[in-house]
Amino acid sequence: MKHRSDQTLLRWSGCCLAIVFACVSSQPANAATISHSGTFFDDGSIPDSGTDTFTITNTSPDSHDITTLVIDFSTVFKSPVTFDDTVPFEFIPGVELVGFITDVTTPGLMTLTFNDFQAGESFTFTIDVDDNNARVDSWRMAGATVTATFDVAGSPTNVAALMLAGGSNDLNWSNSATVVPEPGTVTLLGIGLTGLAWGGRRR
Repeated sequence: MKHRSDQTLLRWSGCCLAIVFACVSSQPANAATISHSGTFFDDGSIPDSGTDTFTITNTSPDSHDITTLVIDFSTVFKSPVTFDDTVPFEFIPGVELVGFITDVTTPGLMTLTFNDFQAGESFTFTIDVDDNNARVDSWRMAGATVTATFDVAGSPTNVAALMLAGGSNDLNWSNSATVVPEPGTVTLLGIGLTGLAWGGRRR
């Protein structure tokens, strides 16, 4: 009698596992592609005292918002580059900018925070950028890092890109990443069913 009961529980456990694995394998991967690109244009004045233009585009093919953008000039290949706060920060209305911070302790660092920066939208702002010679050429700024943080299923995911020299006064950047969320609900269901099966077998 006990032998038959054990066989029944083992069969039930095996059926549960088979159902779980079938559910997991049938779930779509839900892979999310997140990407951004951008350009920088220097006004070309010498000495540099005018406004330079940044444009950032959320190029994700899926509907994932950019929540934060960090521009970091500490990674440039040549001389130090800083944001000149004597020239006002201005932006073209469109994407809802929550705020921006230029770090006084790290002059070449800017953080921008957004509320609704959706896929397909662009954000443009102007501010003066200088190096230690009070001017900027693209080769001096090459290597700066632009990092966009995306909201992927409630989990922030970063995508970093390097600024590359385009011409004498412009740079550009782009990068993408693929994120595959873990099938957490189905996995937990499988663990629970397996635990019930083995618990019943022990009893």
